[in-house]
Amino acid sequence: LDLSKIEAHQLELENNPIDISLLMEQLISSYSIPVLKNGRELISLFPLFLPDKIYGDSSRIKQILANFLTNAAKFTLEGNITLELECKRFNSKKASLIFKVKDTGIGISEKDQKRLFTDYTQISDGIPYNLSGTGLGLSISRKIATLMDGDVGVQSKKGQGSTFWLEVKLNVSKTNHCIVDQEKIAKDLSLIIITKSYATKIFFEYYAKELGIEKKCFILSELNELHT
Repeated sequence: LDLSKIEAHQLELENNPIDISLLMEQLISSYSIPVLKNGRELISLFPLFLPDKIYGDSSRIKQILANFLTNAAKFTLEGNITLELECKRFNSKKASLIFKVKDTGIGISEKDQKRLFTDYTQISDGIPYNLSGTGLGLSISRKIATLMDGDVGVQSKKGQGSTFWLEVKLNVSKTNHCIVDQEKIAKDLSLIIITKSYATKIFFEYYAKELGIEKKCFILSELNELHT
């Protein structure tokens, strides 16, 4: 249905305020059970400093990212999947949002990467039949991203995982805000995290840097490392 609307130039995009933290939360909630049930880890990382208002079509952004996450879950049999966001301002009214879905899955050959976003393309090189798909989702994702003045792409190596990215250029407000009280946290908070979870380690490293407390955040795999 989306493909036919796009080809007929009838797909209309919304331009409404987007709650980025809610969008990311909804995506992670939707995929947490199928990912975690097989012992994999799911990580969500997004900047604490964002424009006060971001305008665009949240449902279409979610559609593309859901496609990326579905593929990541399908082709990542062990390890982790990360949903990450970067925000880069062009000027006071426009910003680029770059979403990345990173996985530790089977990876994609250079030959397949070149044709991955074309209609009805499937990756067949060394992939079991039960992991194949129709090939339409990524093609539609590129077409929708283009309508949002953006693009999609992939970086991957065979056997070393993949990073699928979506970049969209959206209208934003002039001012930024931080979703937490960074000044208070940076002043009052020190952290010692003891974990063997890769996801937990990456999560705290990322947000410690975002909050400017990386020098007061210690992440250990064993309690006895405190004494070394």
